[in-house]
Amino acid sequence: MVATTGVATLMWILDSIPQLGWLHPWLLVHHWLAFGDLFRDPVFTDGIVRGLWLALGYAVVFLVAARTVFVHRDITS
Repeated sequence: MVATTGVATLMWILDSIPQLGWLHPWLLVHHWLAFGDLFRDPVFTDGIVRGLWLALGYAVVFLVAARTVFVHRDITS
């Protein structure tokens, strides 16, 4: 849980640095505020969909990494 909070905090810091504008669309926290668009009429779904696809990409990458580490562990001893 500490690692998750640390990564989120690091992403917020990186998102607030204007010189790293090229990195902003790839940060999870950059799209978090887009979910406020659900309360608009009409609902703007562009930012929400981009954020969901990015979150899915992060989930796939980290799940594959976790599975790879788990498979290579010696759990028989």
